[in-house]
Amino acid sequence: MELVSSRKNELNSINAIKLDKILPYIVTAVERTRADYKNRVKAIIQSECTSIHPSVLWVFEKEAKKFIKEYDTDGLASFKDIVFKDVYPLYGQIDVVSSSKARNDAIQKDLLDQLDLISEIIDKAYTKEQLPIYEQVKYRIKDFQKELSESLNATSEQQIVNLLKKEINPIMAHLKIQSVDFKKLVENYGKVLNPDRYSL
Repeated sequence: MELVSSRKNELNSINAIKLDKILPYIVTAVERTRADYKNRVKAIIQSECTSIHPSVLWVFEKEAKKFIKEYDTDGLASFKDIVFKDVYPLYGQIDVVSSSKARNDAIQKDLLDQLDLISEIIDKAYTKEQLPIYEQVKYRIKDFQKELSESLNATSEQQIVNLLKKEINPIMAHLKIQSVDFKKLVENYGKVLNPDRYSL
């Protein structure tokens, strides 16, 4: 972003105070964009690679950033093979063939099952309270279910996790205090979650 004036000395410290009103919006937008970008990098590494040791993570992040740049430029991108020349491990580790695909398939099924459970609870909640938030969440869940049924893309997992944390969890907390039946439904939903990945 660039701020200019056609008249000399028009921009100074006095009228710059006026910018204070819009600066929070700019800061928020930049921070959100940076967070989204980091999530995309993380999601690409998770979808394209097996588990990575923190000492070499920077190499994979660099390649993931190239991947994003290529993809955003023309929609075509491929994650290049990463090779460490003249580097020898102090211990060996077996890489299971197709482990990344198996992991993605498992995550895809897990997320679809979780969205199905949430969808059932939201349907029941809507019969009791016709709140707009239920309709909005239901619509977003359908979108994610359609997207996931085709494939688990680089950002879908992170987007769904964000949906669970920011929208679903508050709804579940609300339903939990509405009635004994809803409390039981929410508790049963909580029992099927993996506490290492998702929490209620």
